[in-house]
This record gives sequence, C-alpha cells and structure tokens, in this order.
Amino acid sequence: MFDRKLIMDFCWDGKIPVRTDYIAHKLGFNVRPIEQSYSEKAYIIIKVENDKRVIEYNKSLSTKLIRICLAFAVVEIFENFSDKETK
Repeated sequence: MFDRKLIMDFCWDGKIPVRTDYIAHKLGFNVRPIEQSYSEKAYIIIKVENDKRVIEYNKSLSTKLIRICLAFAVVEIFENFSDKETK
C-alpha cells in the first residue's frame, strides 16, 4: 500500500483539472499514446519496458477520460504489480 497523501503532496500542484500525466511522470512512469499496432478499443496498457513502468493511453479518447485512465493505471501499478510484472 502506498501513501496517497504523500504522493499527492509531492506530485500535485493543486490545480484543477488534475494533470494525471504529470503526476505519473513525477512518479517515474513513461506515459505515451498507444502504438498504432494495438487495438483501437484499448483504453490503457500497463507494462514494463527495459525495467521502466510504461502507461500507454488511447489518444482518441477525450482528455477527461485519458486523465481518469492514467489515474487508474498509477493506482493499479502501486497497489497490485511488482516491477517485473506486466499487464
């Protein structure tokens, strides 16, 4: 389990809308759009690439939905995955 308040104090500038991409980058994640070779139906892909956590998002989604997906991905990684796992 991670300390949500500590992360928010360290990574969030207090502005609305919340820049979940910025928070993910501050936490050491590589955030980028999903490559064209993947299905257009995917919202997010969470994986490990060269020992770095990667979150890929579907750039055709609305900005609001992308923010929600990125927030979900960060929480999932911290709560459920080790450095070597891929989903």
